[in-house]
Parts: sequence; structure tokens; C-alpha cells
Amino acid sequence: MHWQYLFRRLTLTAVTLVLVSAVTYSLTGIAPGDPAELVLQKQLGQAPTTEQIEAFRAKHGLDEPIHWQYLHWFGDLLQGDLGQSYYHERSVSELLMDRLPGTVKLAAGGLAVSLAVSLPTGILSARRPQGLADHLSQTIALLGVAMPNFWLGYLLIFAFSLKLGLTPVYGSGTLAHLALPSITLGTGLAAVQTRLLRATLQDTLGAEFVTAARTRGLSEWVVVGKHALRNALLPLLTVVGLQLGFVLNGAVVVEVVFQRPGLGTLLVDAIFDRNYPVVQGVTLLAGVLFVSVNTVTDLAYGLIDPRINVGGDPA
Repeated sequence: MHWQYLFRRLTLTAVTLVLVSAVTYSLTGIAPGDPAELVLQKQLGQAPTTEQIEAFRAKHGLDEPIHWQYLHWFGDLLQGDLGQSYYHERSVSELLMDRLPGTVKLAAGGLAVSLAVSLPTGILSARRPQGLADHLSQTIALLGVAMPNFWLGYLLIFAFSLKLGLTPVYGSGTLAHLALPSITLGTGLAAVQTRLLRATLQDTLGAEFVTAARTRGLSEWVVVGKHALRNALLPLLTVVGLQLGFVLNGAVVVEVVFQRPGLGTLLVDAIFDRNYPVVQGVTLLAGVLFVSVNTVTDLAYGLIDPRINVGGDPA
């Protein structure tokens, strides 16, 4: 472990999160519409009075300039306070912790599906280029990249829920509820992983150390699994780390399609409701997850291949 490298990454992470929070706060501040008026109208069911709007703005600090609002919010953040939701009469932290497990389950399910598809298909394609398995996997990968998540989700609902009755249409709570959302999210991830693994594994199979392993009489699966695949996994690990960082984007669509309670649906509802403290909280948490996953991914390089110097310093 290179502690100087880790310190640099943590410092960069902190700076990145500050910039993310500042940009998000600025965008919510210049968004059209007065959140006080819109929130009160939805709560009261009628147009609020001027006094009610002013009271709401004073209560939530919306009567101050945007930079002062941000500084007050950031000061509370340093004390672990993300503020209060305009609607739920609960802290933003509580809402995030309630919804986070649902998104984590969806991300884990999508990743499991993607690896279950990409690893065998990528290996088969690399071992027999231009063969039937290779052409089939490339076609499926191309469809997976081109197919929008929301379209695939509705197609799976129509086929497996409405026609065959094999899975629930909406909701969460069981593995049956998780199956179709995981396939929907994992298909796009698997497409990218398969194409990358095929390309890197093909290059690795032509390397001298692989040829030497074959001359020692090792079986082809031992050569591929123990020697070639280990080296080909490094680029795949990079892509998986980036995909996990961006998985919230896909989760927003998938959770809306399947009506799953998670960070995605929480963010969409908060945007439409002008519930800006929740929008800022979800965005900040997404930033934390993104930079954390990529930091862990970089550190994992040294575990997969000890020859790699993670810190970037001379050995």
C-alpha cells in the first residue's frame, strides 16, 4: 500500500466532491420556478399566500443569496447534516439510507448478470475468432449496446410478466422482483465487457508466456484460465469500475420502469417536486460512490498483478 498515493487520491476525492456539490447547488439555484411556491401548492392543494411563501423561504433559508445558502449547507454537511426534505418531514440522510439498499441490490444484480454473460462469451469468442460463437457474441453485444434500457425493460415485462406470468411486473422484495431489472441493467454492461474481454484476451493468447505455457503440456483451459485470463482481466476491471460508477444513471431508468424504490426513483421524484435538498443529497452520494469505486478499482490492480506499482513511484 502506497500511503502517499492513497492520501493523494483521498484529497482529489474531497476536492471533486466539493466541486460536484457546488455545481449541483448552483444548478438548483438557477432552475426555473420558485420551489417555495411549487412545494406549498402541492402540499396545500391550492395557490399559497404571499405570507406562506415568505415563511417557507425563511424556514429553509431560501431568502438568502445562493452563495450563502451553499455555505450554510456545506457547513451543515461537514457536521453530517444533509438537511431536511421539503415533503417527507425527515432528514435527507434517512431517506438516502432507506433507498440505498434497493439501488445496491440492483447494481449487484446487474453486475452479476453482466459478468455471467461476458466472461464465458468473451473467452469463447477469443479462443475461436470468426467462429459461430464469436459472431453470435458480437451480434448480441452490438444489440446490447444499441438497445435502450427502458425499451428492453418494457419488452421483458411484456414477455415474462404479462405473457408468461413468470415474474412480478412491478415492485421489490424478492429475487423474482429483482430478476428482470438485473437483466435489463446487466445487458448493456455485458455488451461492453464482452467486446473488451474478447479483444484483450485475443492479444494475450498470442503472447510469448502463453506459448511457453502451452509447450509445457498444460491443458488449454489451464492456459486460458490461469495465465491468459489473469492478464486480460486488468482492462476489464477498469471498465467494470467505471460502469459501477455510472450504474446510477442506468438505475434511474430501470427503477422507474419497474417501479423499484431506490435512489433513482427518489432522484426523479425530487426533481419533479423541486425537493432540492434531496436532489443535492442524491447527487453527492452518487459522487461519493463513483470516486470510491474507482479508487478501490485502482488499488485492486496490485492484487490482480503484483508487478503493477499502484502508487506510480519507482519500485
